[in-house]
Amino acid sequence: MGSVPSHSPPDPNPPQDRSLPPPEDPWLWPWSPAPWDRSSILIQVYRYHPDESVDADKFEAMPSVRCLTIHQSMGTDPGTAAFRYAFDGVDDQSPQSIAEAISTTSQLKRVIATNDRLLVSATQPDGTEQWIFDGKAVRFAM
Repeated sequence: MGSVPSHSPPDPNPPQDRSLPPPEDPWLWPWSPAPWDRSSILIQVYRYHPDESVDADKFEAMPSVRCLTIHQSMGTDPGTAAFRYAFDGVDDQSPQSIAEAISTTSQLKRVIATNDRLLVSATQPDGTEQWIFDGKAVRFAM
């Protein structure tokens, strides 16, 4: 039987020999200043409307859409993200069933259509919002 990994806090005096350069995101390393017991990071999904004249109207919050994964790529590949509806009943303008989500005749305001531009943001521990994905809805799956 293998041993169970411990979940103790990081060493306050990390070794000076760090074989990898620090990433742009300080949350990822054991010697990061972010505490282990911090609150979870708020991830939000928005639909972007570039043609709106008022900046506040360009970003439509999608409270019933969850971002599951983001895959960033280098070069000409723009990267991909996977999303899922939360059929939670919180937002009456979001679909509450698979039939409503994939319907081509739905009148619900927050049904994602092909080529809708979706943005994902993460709120850092200091309260700064960072955009972590920008892409179009291209493919749907169940």
